[in-house]
Amino acid sequence: MRSNSDPDTRTLRLALLFHLVRTLQDAGKIKLQKMVYFLQEAFHVPTGYGFRMHHYGPYSEELDDDLVLLKVTGYVNISPDPEGYGFHVKPADEPEAAWGKPVAAYKNEVQRVSQLFAERPAYELELAATLHYVNHLLDPLQRSQLIEIVGSLKPRFDREQIAKMHEEMKAEGLA
Repeated sequence: MRSNSDPDTRTLRLALLFHLVRTLQDAGKIKLQKMVYFLQEAFHVPTGYGFRMHHYGPYSEELDDDLVLLKVTGYVNISPDPEGYGFHVKPADEPEAAWGKPVAAYKNEVQRVSQLFAERPAYELELAATLHYVNHLLDPLQRSQLIEIVGSLKPRFDREQIAKMHEEMKAEGLA
């Protein structure tokens, strides 16, 4: 059974997405994907999204579908960046009253993810999420193996950038 059919899970998903959009005020799709990835995979918030490796790191098609649902129901606006660099996701309406309770249940996790990632550019979240994804998919890996695998998946990042991000994630308990 897909968790998407569970009304409580669906409410949690929409509530978290809307909360993040409202908190960030102008979020990109990549940033939202990575923040929700960390909420689910590192902080164990039960969103039930299925993530797979994609161009910009772990990606959930279901999460993207939920963003579209928030758009068509009028809760968010999604517009392409005028310079061609992704999308802008902005709040367009007030949240559903029922959305406060599911977010409140995970207040600490949401605050932690926001504290760690809200101010970081999308490319850093792409790298951090890819490191986390590979590390947990192929656990146990030696640090050098992890850096090499991520480097082969993300050739635009040099090994030094990857190693530095890995150290930052270790310091935060995410590696």
